[in-house]
Amino acid sequence: MGHATNLYGIISNPVGPQKDLIWAENLKVINSLPDEDHEFPWISNRMFSKEFQPGWDERHIHFAANYKNLESDLRRWVDKFERLLSKLMWLSATVHIETFHTGEFEVNWNIHEDNLKEWSRHDWLPTTKWVSEGLIKKG
Repeated sequence: MGHATNLYGIISNPVGPQKDLIWAENLKVINSLPDEDHEFPWISNRMFSKEFQPGWDERHIHFAANYKNLESDLRRWVDKFERLLSKLMWLSATVHIETFHTGEFEVNWNIHEDNLKEWSRHDWLPTTKWVSEGLIKKG
């Protein structure tokens, strides 16, 4: 017997003159993830929507997953997700986490201004600097 943990969220991509390039590069990174990750906690390409989601000011990569007994390994999942984020170009990311015992949490990441300065020079590099607020219990 175990307990379910649901994770879902978005990664917000910038929109601008290079939006198609950024979308394509991010999709390459997502598609390079394995179909089945054999190292718990799993992050596979199947948990990400690869369909273009139109938007006014941003484009979003949506994702969701269901895990058994993830509550004790939430920090490991966040660390693994951050390794993925460091390969993508993004402005912000949010993950909602619903656990059986400890309730609901949210983790937020926002691009650091140093990365924004690089982008203003059209140096479209992965977002490797960010500010995060993690594992904040809701309610």
